Amino acid sequence: EGVSLTKKRKLANTIFDMTVKMYLRDNYIHGDLHGGNLMYSLDPRDDRVIVLDAGLTTALERDWASPFGYLLHALSTGDADKVAEKLIQFNQGTTPVDNVAVRHDIRERMLEYMPEGGGGAGSVNMGSMIGEILCTLQKHGISLRGDVALTIVTMSISEGLIRQLDPEFDIVRRSLPYFVKFRSWRKASLEGKEWEGHHEGTANNGGLPLAGNRGVAVTAHKYVAQS
Repeated sequence: EGVSLTKKRKLANTIFDMTVKMYLRDNYIHGDLHGGNLMYSLDPRDDRVIVLDAGLTTALERDWASPFGYLLHALSTGDADKVAEKLIQFNQGTTPVDNVAVRHDIRERMLEYMPEGGGGAGSVNMGSMIGEILCTLQKHGISLRGDVALTIVTMSISEGLIRQLDPEFDIVRRSLPYFVKFRSWRKASLEGKEWEGHHEGTANNGGLPLAGNRGVAVTAHKYVAQS
């Protein structure tokens, strides 16, 4: 209330820029990024956003950075089989999993939001799609490892916050240049297999840093993303 449409769009862009750098550049993820933990100025010339309460954070462990990078790649390009493969890899549950049924159900859920291959999808509601995927995992008794689960949930919350500010904001397409800048993609494309040496294990960590200490300054209950 009282915030102009232009200001809301600027805030959406700033929050997006900050959060995508958390995932792709820093591997340092704020685990509670709701609107109550953000501060901004009503001054139209001031586009800064301050993130509060960094008490709940996570970073992907070394051995899981690569597969999670491929999961992000698959979500962005609409590769449902790769999404299912990586989520099954992250499973820590003891219930037997029907891999074929999981792949089928995840493909069906993803096709509701974006065509396979990602092209021509329009603005993809990534948060809702991730929510449907998580419900599918629960249906099949899949329990994700904690760091991966928190990161995925945080992605969904962040996307919802951004879309509240700008309903037309396309997380998928806006994220592609960041994959090129910070990771190993050759170009900003939704055609898939855009990492240099795209075969599993040859791209550097699947496009994610190994440690959560690059490009980040942390003070008590405050996160400052550095460009």
